[in-house]
Amino acid sequence: MKIIIIDDDPDFCRLLQLLLEKDGHDVHCEYTLIGGLTVIDNIKPEVIFIDNFLPDGEGWLQAGQIQKKYPEARINLISAADKSFLRTNNFSQSIWEKPITKEQLDNYFMYLGTG
Repeated sequence: MKIIIIDDDPDFCRLLQLLLEKDGHDVHCEYTLIGGLTVIDNIKPEVIFIDNFLPDGEGWLQAGQIQKKYPEARINLISAADKSFLRTNNFSQSIWEKPITKEQLDNYFMYLGTG
């Protein structure tokens, strides 16, 4: 699967990228919202992991627009400390709280039918 991770924590991005590539996925990391949106338009990923607080904007605010533009994409909101996901009941995709474990990833991709 084509996957993009949009998160300003390079260590988190790289670790998640390594775990997912080990399972055969094509993974791209971006550290800014603008860079991530550009990559989404270029590669049209099937799975998107997007952090909330990015240097150039709030990622979660873009999730609805991304979903409208790419309705088949599986969008995953991620955050380490932000609990505002408790108020995102109008969002139908996955919400993850860091840290994310290998077991969680494996279960998620098994659910998608690719694991």
